[in-house]
Amino acid sequence: MRRDLRSDLGSIAASYATCAACRDLGVADDPRRREYGLLARAVCPEKVRVLFIAESAPALNQRGRHSYFYLPEDDAGSQDQSSLFWAVAEVLELGKACGTDHAAAKSNPATWKTRLLTEFSSRRLWLLDSAKCAVNGLAEGRKRDSAVKRCADAWLRRELDLIEPEHVVLIKTNVFRELKPLLVGWGFGERILNDRAIPHPGSGHQLEFRDLLGAVVRAHPSLFKEVV
Repeated sequence: MRRDLRSDLGSIAASYATCAACRDLGVADDPRRREYGLLARAVCPEKVRVLFIAESAPALNQRGRHSYFYLPEDDAGSQDQSSLFWAVAEVLELGKACGTDHAAAKSNPATWKTRLLTEFSSRRLWLLDSAKCAVNGLAEGRKRDSAVKRCADAWLRRELDLIEPEHVVLIKTNVFRELKPLLVGWGFGERILNDRAIPHPGSGHQLEFRDLLGAVVRAHPSLFKEVV
């Protein structure tokens, strides 16, 4: 781990944990920001080879349950599975690398998810959200996109400058549309691996997600494999 990287990322997280810049857009302050930041940083690799950038952690669902890419999913009473994590795990064959198959790992996340996250990190892969508060309570459209851009400009840009990822994959149609111009302006444009939007797999586009992310992986296989 580069000196103080996690600490510096933690300082950014401490600042955005109290941010209320998107209240006017209808985005509620998310009390889980600090917890989720800790979970993400716990598996931050020493040097990020490919950084996946998603939209945001989802809000508490109608059943009162959480889901998040980095949650261990070890409490069936309060946590649902992260559709994004398991879709990424399937494409990258993380289960196979850990000695099981994808279906078996997904059916027993309390046993396998932490192992798969460790495998993900060991390949120098990491994921960040462009918006630090949940924005899925907003309808798709101008306000939601504005929240994503506003938060990214305030916080994600600072994170990228610290992490200096070698490559970037943008996940979700609006994230690709809204963030690609920002990343180009910040000097990260040539690091973006996907030349078209990859939809979020939890929105009925599971097959399209698998095909499009799979195409990126097949085009750059060495970037997503184990680090030798």
